Amino acid sequence: MNYVYTKILIASIFLGCSLHIYAQEKYATRSGIAVFEASTPSYEPVAAQNRSVSAVLQLDTQKFASVVFINAFEFENALMQEHFNENYLESEKYPKATFKGTLQELSPNQLNAQKTSYTLNGELTIHGKTQPIQTDVTIQKNKDETIRLQARFEIGAEEYDIKIPSVVRHKIAERISIKVDFSLEKQKER
Repeated sequence: MNYVYTKILIASIFLGCSLHIYAQEKYATRSGIAVFEASTPSYEPVAAQNRSVSAVLQLDTQKFASVVFINAFEFENALMQEHFNENYLESEKYPKATFKGTLQELSPNQLNAQKTSYTLNGELTIHGKTQPIQTDVTIQKNKDETIRLQARFEIGAEEYDIKIPSVVRHKIAERISIKVDFSLEKQKER
């Protein structure tokens, strides 16, 4: 009888150690920053910032995902913010934008305090329309074990079926610049 319990105990310890070795290293935030800029010269700035963007980085699978609630973008001009939500992005109908992708050649044990560039491939969904995105990101692992991920890319409103009336078309840039900045904290294993 002792022999059976010993085998079960050894198997349990081995399984527990194996699960720990293969435990997923997940980093996340709910306070990431997304900024977009669509200004043109000689006109009022068309820019907004969102400081409540959620993001998750799964180091072992190199997967990255992010969710942006559209109505959380803040503009300096309240009327512009209202038009953005009601007329252009239709945030009641399409409340969020999402990104899901994979970081290329990310090696978790090589992350350090130096910013390193990686390629991020994935799909961005805005206004109910999904398009492929490829961009460079910089990643660094800080002394406090947080991971900072930053990226910048451009999109066109027409790519996401966002209609800009001809009356204001010349006041909005053809290519919209988007910058994201995430400070991701390691999540405890459950």
